[in-house]
Amino acid sequence: MPDPRFAPDGGPSTPILTAMTTYAHDHSASAILAVWETGAGAVAERVVRVPGRVPGAAAGPLVESLTGLSSMVWRAYTDPHLVEAPRPAAVVDALRRPDPPYDGVLLRAEDPFTDCAQALGRALLAFDDPRPVRSVAREVESEIDAVERAVRGDFSGRARQAVVLTRLDASPAQIAVAEDLLRDVPMGSEDLFTEVDGMAAATAAVAWLHAAADVTATLTGLGADGVLEQAERIQGGDLTTALHVVEMAAAMSPVAVARELAGPAVLAGRGLLLADAHAHDEPRFTLVDPARPARSLLESVVKGIQGCFVVYSEHLAPDRFADTGEGRWIDIARESFDEAVRARRASEPGP
Repeated sequence: MPDPRFAPDGGPSTPILTAMTTYAHDHSASAILAVWETGAGAVAERVVRVPGRVPGAAAGPLVESLTGLSSMVWRAYTDPHLVEAPRPAAVVDALRRPDPPYDGVLLRAEDPFTDCAQALGRALLAFDDPRPVRSVAREVESEIDAVERAVRGDFSGRARQAVVLTRLDASPAQIAVAEDLLRDVPMGSEDLFTEVDGMAAATAAVAWLHAAADVTATLTGLGADGVLEQAERIQGGDLTTALHVVEMAAAMSPVAVARELAGPAVLAGRGLLLADAHAHDEPRFTLVDPARPARSLLESVVKGIQGCFVVYSEHLAPDRFADTGEGRWIDIARESFDEAVRARRASEPGP
């Protein structure tokens, strides 16, 4: 049975996601553009040309409807336990044959995908041209295909936007990919942010932060909490989330830690707050950004791992390498840290 806290707000209205394909009208080029995030910036692609005889205002409803349908389609990725993936043929059929108003009243379809597609079809009526309809139909099919590929772990093309979305139920296969990336670069590489599902990357990073904090605590004698507190003093910045991760990881699995931190942020991003009878007049905060829970958590955890290295390098006996220059010293410290963290992580169970 689905968790009622994650229930949709009801009706055919589309949810607001932190990222999905967004559409815009480029007046100068008389075209509708599709824009999506990649984890390292956004890319754009032309979807359909707006005929010169069509008023620019007519593009507004089309852009809004396309973005709304994209948001609903990607909901099938972020909340698969609530929303089943749409059937491309049914969605395209609805946009090609939208229901007209009945006796002056617009009846809403019960199926949210059908409802969004029919709104898109009604927006296309203003174009009075079959070519834009064909182009938009292909666009919708491409969007649904991107979601289907993202579910399978294929983040090529526009499916890459999945890396900046938050899917609480990260797949074990994606977590394993993230583990491999962290094994290659324990302090986090760009690929960790652009090639893997964000929640999977954050989950794996929790395990590696736990290992990094343990290694550094052993070297310094500070304790895991003390390591991150000293890292804050040395390099500045806020490591509060990383500190909570380390404390929680001592008693919880990485999967549980990641869900525990990202879950409330997902709710907050939807305008839902868990009741707290003892804090009605107090502000409540999430430890990660509600607008981008998985990505925010990943950034905080990777920052924590890097903070551990700062403390590790400060305490690694420099007299052992007296003949090395400063640049070489950092390389040696990095190699020592990476090797120690890999060994510590290898001794632990998987997420």
